Amino acid sequence: MTDPKIPFTRPHPPLAPSPRSSRGACLTTLVLGFLLATAPSFVVAQEPGQDDTLPAVGAIRGLVMDAESGEPLRAAQVAALEADSGERLGAVLTDADGQFHLRDLPAGTVTVSLVYVGYAALEQEDVEVEAGQVTDAGEFRMRVEAIQVEGVGIESRRSAVSFEADRTVYRMEGMPTVSGGSLSDALGGVPELDVDFEGRVEFEGQTPEIYLNGRPAPVDGESLTVFLEQFPADRIDRIEVIPNPSARFEAEGAGGIVNIVLAEDVELGLTGSVFANAGTRGEVGSGGRIAWQRGELTVQGGGFIRHNDRETASSSIRENLLADPVTFLEQDRLTRRGGLTGGVDMTTEYGLSDRTLVWARTRINDLGSDSEGETRSTRLDDEGTALDLTRRLTETDRDRSSLDLQGGVQVNFDDELGDHEFSVEVRRDARRTETFRSFATERLDDVDLPIDTRLDETLEDRSRVRLRADYTRPIGETQVEMGVRGQYRDTESIRDALGFLHQERFHSVFATAARSLGSLGLQLGVRLENSAVTLELPDAADTGVDQRYTSVFPTANVSWRFDGGQQLRFSYGQRIRRPNARRINPLDRSDDPLLRRIGNPDLAPQYTHNVRLDASWRGSVGTVRVTPFYRFQTDEWAELRTVDAEGVATEQWENVATTHQVGSSLSLSARDLRGWSGTVRISGRQEFRSDDVLELERRGGSALRWSVRGNLDREFGRDFSAQARVNYNPAREIPQGFVSSSLMTRFGVRARVLDRRASVNLSVRDPFNLYDRTFESRDPSHVELRSTGQDTRAAVLSVSYTLGSPGR
Repeated sequence: MTDPKIPFTRPHPPLAPSPRSSRGACLTTLVLGFLLATAPSFVVAQEPGQDDTLPAVGAIRGLVMDAESGEPLRAAQVAALEADSGERLGAVLTDADGQFHLRDLPAGTVTVSLVYVGYAALEQEDVEVEAGQVTDAGEFRMRVEAIQVEGVGIESRRSAVSFEADRTVYRMEGMPTVSGGSLSDALGGVPELDVDFEGRVEFEGQTPEIYLNGRPAPVDGESLTVFLEQFPADRIDRIEVIPNPSARFEAEGAGGIVNIVLAEDVELGLTGSVFANAGTRGEVGSGGRIAWQRGELTVQGGGFIRHNDRETASSSIRENLLADPVTFLEQDRLTRRGGLTGGVDMTTEYGLSDRTLVWARTRINDLGSDSEGETRSTRLDDEGTALDLTRRLTETDRDRSSLDLQGGVQVNFDDELGDHEFSVEVRRDARRTETFRSFATERLDDVDLPIDTRLDETLEDRSRVRLRADYTRPIGETQVEMGVRGQYRDTESIRDALGFLHQERFHSVFATAARSLGSLGLQLGVRLENSAVTLELPDAADTGVDQRYTSVFPTANVSWRFDGGQQLRFSYGQRIRRPNARRINPLDRSDDPLLRRIGNPDLAPQYTHNVRLDASWRGSVGTVRVTPFYRFQTDEWAELRTVDAEGVATEQWENVATTHQVGSSLSLSARDLRGWSGTVRISGRQEFRSDDVLELERRGGSALRWSVRGNLDREFGRDFSAQARVNYNPAREIPQGFVSSSLMTRFGVRARVLDRRASVNLSVRDPFNLYDRTFESRDPSHVELRSTGQDTRAAVLSVSYTLGSPGR
């Protein structure tokens, strides 16, 4: 482990593993910033025309930032102390970019001391000052610390939203509408993200990749949706939205990366926390975390268990245009779902030396769910007379277990070329899903017909192995990072003696280069990736899949920081979405005789090019942020529906269009104004489509999409807070139809008790029962109207208790 006085610095810290997390919240030091702006005599300034390289003295420069967020700390006090006597040789305050420059220091060995309100003091010893030279002391990462003054606790409070070099960070602390809920609820509280009633996540109309602690989530597809709905939000520290990830990240996904950073507060000795929650819709959960650190060893782990219920009602009417005469099909569905999930995890870290860290992480999850569904179908003639009436009952029992193992080593070197780092990581995750379904169909208009019963069983095994190695080092003033990646994914599914084997192999290399030129920051990167995808089907070799291709993914980030907190960032990135087994498997996976769901073996990957400009202004009352963007997509996907003359619908994925999108968003974030704070985000985009597949009267054309998000927070003293959240999405066009508008509201309150060690939270979701959505789809074979209603109104009460320092 490293010396506690010297931060374990990296040229740019990886998202994970996170050996240490912040223990508290930051306080913006407006007083010191005011002194910096109005009292230059506090700063040891350089006279115009004075040279840095004086003959008898030297200088020290460096950068001070928050250890957790990486944000620069303005107006931090930096002093140079004589190594033996501790005499102060010079002092200065950091500028708006967190940079400092200590000049006119006598040659010799000094200690650099840093002090900033709300943060733990930091010292770096044995810094050499050379005559006529400027010594670069590197980065200083200060950690938040609660302090006590004359028996009165002063708690520093981090901003709920912060804008960093390549991402926007949303901290969950102080968000009562999230406490006690699920990870899906937390994502729905992020203004930049959309989460629909089925739990699907979108970022500016695209599907982002979900990461946990800087690594891809252990599940995807339908399993990811279930995971988001079950994972407790109480374990989340912050959510990071990365629009254009650098080349070091996986290129998978069209909508950037959403990284969920888990709360892992580690202190000396033994610490921990417990929580429990209960809701009005059968939501009950509990869990706990524990951490132990002694010397070079840190062990932390936890577990949780959660149960929830959901009821969904839907209705539809479909006109079959191919039937002669035209017929109609009315369907009413009611589904009740219940789920019980639990999980445990453990992380172990050991410092072999002050520069070598080894770590291992294990995560086990088990999900059990059951559902009951009833569907009533009525077929009508063109005059509305019922031709037949059926009822279909479905029962499903599913068990999904998963195991995720990770391990790695991280080594820091120091030689004449400067600090450099090498890390290796191996990850293996496996998942088994067993599903049992029973069906019963009866004709209600003819009691003489027998009830048709059937049993269906599916077993699916999935395994994935990932290898990665990274090397980072400075070359002059440029920070260079190189790495290799290997990924192997296998999915084998057997259903009623029929099945498939889906295999994916990805190999990639990447390189990035980053450099700061004063207030200008540059980062360029490129990723080269080779892909091989196969799908084997029983007795159907001619319909299998064998795709092999190579892709190049360039990335660029250029940022500029202005005095006064203004920031401008330009970024470009290219990403890819690859079809999974469900989208390319041509075997029918539906259990409904009136619906066929099949994949498309010819479905091509979707490529996305994204250009984005991000401008932000920080003022005394808050931050204004404008983000115009341009996006170009090839081979965009859509699941299309057609209906035959017998009334049987077929849903299949197709590459439907080339799309151009031009859009922008405006965000307003207010700081603490007499206890009030909040954010408002208005976003919109104009979409231009060139439909190549859809046989509609109106092919191509354009569509306008926009949305509004808002959060309002209120602090009532030190121990009580409240929050309101509103999300509104207007009606919009989709391939083959339209989606209606939606409105979701949430309210919450939180109280801290027992010397702030305990927190009591009450969250109310959709209290006015306003959430509802309807769909309209049409093509030459049919016209269909669907209405889906989900009882989202609920109240959740949660309680948590922290073992450790109060107020953290």
